[in-house]
Amino acid sequence: MINLITVDSVSSEIKEEVSVIVCGQKLTCFASYLPYEVKVGGVYSAELLPVIFDNYIVEEVDFSKPKIVRKGLGYSYDFIGKLKDGCIYCGDLVFCDDVLLTDFGFLDGKLISWKIDRLDILFSK
Repeated sequence: MINLITVDSVSSEIKEEVSVIVCGQKLTCFASYLPYEVKVGGVYSAELLPVIFDNYIVEEVDFSKPKIVRKGLGYSYDFIGKLKDGCIYCGDLVFCDDVLLTDFGFLDGKLISWKIDRLDILFSK
């Protein structure tokens, strides 16, 4: 899903690290490809892409509020939100994945936690 994002910071140490603000959330992402130079404070169209390296870890949870929680200093997150038709709704942010539909469809309509190994960002051209 394409979102309007505001660039909050660009790491001077790790050229692929970009922190953005989208829908009121500050997220630190991995940008393996930048089609143009992004500037702090700039507003861009971009897609946030959850990346899973090995196994999907999805669990039903009892939390009452959807949220996105960064794990450590890297790019991994726990997405907590309602699962519907293969998409997890974390407040105003929505992330879809075919595996959520095919392998975890039995949790449809439930509040879940989905562990993401890396959150990538793809800036639109």
